Amino acid sequence: MRKALFSSLFFGLCATAPFALRAYDTDEYNGEWKVIIQPGAGKPRIAKLLLTGYAGTWYNGTTDDRTQPKVCNGKEFPVTVAHNEHTELEFTAFGSSASPECPDITVEVRPVNSNLLEGTLSTGESVKLLRQ
Repeated sequence: MRKALFSSLFFGLCATAPFALRAYDTDEYNGEWKVIIQPGAGKPRIAKLLLTGYAGTWYNGTTDDRTQPKVCNGKEFPVTVAHNEHTELEFTAFGSSASPECPDITVEVRPVNSNLLEGTLSTGESVKLLRQ
């Protein structure tokens, strides 16, 4: 009896595993991305993002924007991915780990195609991620 119960439970889990993996494919967004942040006014800011699974690194670009703390220019921020699904990617780059003056940046994007993601930052600015 226990053997039959175990077998049916095991095969039931095996049958649903491919569907669960498809919804949360952590490799889909892995790699290097060019980040283009378009503020409400002014020139776009550029950063680089390297993702591996549910973690990564945000390489903050340098900027002449006087509203951004200069201490954040050229710094690396650790990234933690909150949602990694086929239809959405959401992550936070922890700028505060580099300096208390650097903001933590939450990014929420959706795929336009396999090489372009578009969305917004927690600041309300629009952002594009281009696969490199």
